[in-house]
Amino acid sequence: MKAKFIGAIERVTGSCTLLEHSEAGLRFLVDCGMAQGDPRALASNLAPWPFLASRIDFVLLTHAHLDHCGLLPRLVREGFTGQIYCTRFTAELARLNLISASTMSGAPFTRMDVELLQFTHVDELNGFGWGKPFAITKGLFASFQPTAHIGGACSVTIRWRNGEDSWKEMAFSGDLGPNNDEVANQSLLAGRAYLSGAPQYLLVESTYGGRVREPQFADANNRLKEWKRIIRSAVETVKATIVVPCFSIHRCQELLFDIHVVLERNLREEIVSVRPWLTEDAHIENALQLGLRGNKIDRPINAMHEWPKNRRDHFNEIFLRCEEIDDSGKLHTVYRPIADDNVTLEQARSLVREMRVFTPKVRIQVILDSPLGQRVTSVFRRELKRCMPGSPGVPMYRNCALKELLGLDSQVQVDALTDRLFLGERESESKFASYILRFCKPEETEDVMKDGDVNIVLSSSGMCDVGPVVPHLIRELPISTSTIVLTGYADPETVGGRLRAVSRSSGNAVSEQLNFGDATFETSNIRAKVEDLGGYYSGHADSDGLVDFVFRRISRHTIPQSACRVFINHGDERMRQALAQSIEQRIGFRADTDCSIAGIEVPTRASAWFDLDLDKWISDEPISEMDELRSMLLRLFLEQRRTNDLLAETLKLQRPPRPGQRG
Repeated sequence: MKAKFIGAIERVTGSCTLLEHSEAGLRFLVDCGMAQGDPRALASNLAPWPFLASRIDFVLLTHAHLDHCGLLPRLVREGFTGQIYCTRFTAELARLNLISASTMSGAPFTRMDVELLQFTHVDELNGFGWGKPFAITKGLFASFQPTAHIGGACSVTIRWRNGEDSWKEMAFSGDLGPNNDEVANQSLLAGRAYLSGAPQYLLVESTYGGRVREPQFADANNRLKEWKRIIRSAVETVKATIVVPCFSIHRCQELLFDIHVVLERNLREEIVSVRPWLTEDAHIENALQLGLRGNKIDRPINAMHEWPKNRRDHFNEIFLRCEEIDDSGKLHTVYRPIADDNVTLEQARSLVREMRVFTPKVRIQVILDSPLGQRVTSVFRRELKRCMPGSPGVPMYRNCALKELLGLDSQVQVDALTDRLFLGERESESKFASYILRFCKPEETEDVMKDGDVNIVLSSSGMCDVGPVVPHLIRELPISTSTIVLTGYADPETVGGRLRAVSRSSGNAVSEQLNFGDATFETSNIRAKVEDLGGYYSGHADSDGLVDFVFRRISRHTIPQSACRVFINHGDERMRQALAQSIEQRIGFRADTDCSIAGIEVPTRASAWFDLDLDKWISDEPISEMDELRSMLLRLFLEQRRTNDLLAETLKLQRPPRPGQRG
């Protein structure tokens, strides 16, 4: 087995590793990502690969971000016909993300290429378990472990036969999230899992290889306090808008949970008036005689809204649900005591006295208008409720601490709330005591906002340059009662990066121009408050987390038996060297349970193949004339195919409607 590091060399994006198992006659990739975020990205994404796509047998995919999956459709376009192995969560997110990316200017593929992708869901294979190897072919196995980066994200370990009686392993970290098995402060996902077994090789990411997260950003309570401060300020203004530019995958879903917790738990007493439903005995007797109306009991925010499960169960024991026809002939649902004896009626009276009416003091709306964000949210709705095969009470991905964060009694209640927060494709609204959640189209947002006093608008993209968020920024930036909340990474040259600089300036900075495609805006004209919560939502492990991942193992043995050679990739040169130094320092103070490190490698663009059986770098084999000819003919064929696809799309747009069809 030998490996060649093709992508994410000396940069953060474009992950791709080529592996060749000559004994089995196999060539495969771990990830096939798109370069992003710098002037070289477009040229890199269009550059010829050092392999023929048609000769790749399969792909192992770590997760659904474009810098890891973004060139899979191009791979198909150039002749790849194999399977892509990943979790179901990753497959569904990747397909949505790639369909969206196919519409971007300069995309090296079309939607038709995306639709040709063939995924194998590893978590639906018989006998699947995290860290448990499954056979891809004779003598080659793979296993997956969750990394808590985004939904479905995993590290991947391959295992192959090295000779007659020995095996070797190489692990690929993918992107590692900040949650671990001890502290899982980001809302949605359980902590990342450590590698199982004893791989002799590890390729580890280094996005934050030289950065240690400040303690304040690792505390969920601090994050929620910041949201509480921002939303309380908007409520005190009475008429205000909070615009939250956010990434459609994972960030948007985290925000829905966090904002819900702040509104429904942290600010409830300030923004919702609660009073007894009935107080006078005569009114209670009359209600029991006529029956409690179903519209008081069955609606989401009902008279028993905050009751614990055992109290609701008691209500169902004392009251019987009936369908009755009133004097006008209309059918109504009413709840009547199951008996008229004194004991039953006294219990019924006691329950009615505990019922409450919830009235918002201010009309708050949380609005999601990102089409991709809404489709992704539907995937999260399904996948976050999944449990491990054979373990009904053990979530596959979800952070078990959500139950306490939300103040709920059981994981079943978390499932129910997930359904109400992550609306399905045919749902557009969910009502809570303190606010209304609404999903709408971008062109509908301004009309929807008219129904609220305070509107919290979640919109893509997180970089703020393009997407539905642009008109919201242009509209709200000049308004002093508005707030823009940044929640993730944005390149310094993007609109989001410049807004972050504004949030950190003292007000004396030189005015810059924000470019929103056809529109521009001077930073000197910004009157809205710009808040930066990005540090709380970083989806990457810091230097300490990366080093911990390198050294810790889940093993059948107390101490792993093989030393591990570490390859550092997926980071700029400064971060890669900083991580290498941190690993060296830990080697000097290695704990008894830490794995041994055989060496540290920092691949460069000039690096050739690394022979994983011989444990050394080897020179590139010269490309044969036949392979060069095949490559040239393939490029000509693909250019012709792209031209044909564009022509077909153009003709489709120009085709007149058939009789009876709308134009």
